[in-house]
Amino acid sequence: ALRQRAEWSGEIWNRRKSGEVYPQWQSIRAIHDEGGTISHYVAVFSDLSMIKRSQAELDYLAHYDPLTGLPNRLLFKERIQHALERARLEKGQGAVLLLDLD
Repeated sequence: ALRQRAEWSGEIWNRRKSGEVYPQWQSIRAIHDEGGTISHYVAVFSDLSMIKRSQAELDYLAHYDPLTGLPNRLLFKERIQHALERARLEKGQGAVLLLDLD
């Protein structure tokens, strides 16, 4: 990608001095001299740790009750759809038992 377009961007995993592995967004650009040959590369890194944590928290809040920590209706529906699709593909059978505790 650097040879063809003279730039590349993507997510990479890096390691802090403490040994912790964390996600980064890296953008690299090739810098050309007056003759058109690549003289050097410039890279810019952005730490994605906070964004990844926020995404994980939003995903948790979308699928679990924040008060009890129990799976909610959306997660139940997704898992039932997945199980039914798997049973259909494997020509298997299944059953669902739903108890309304309200």
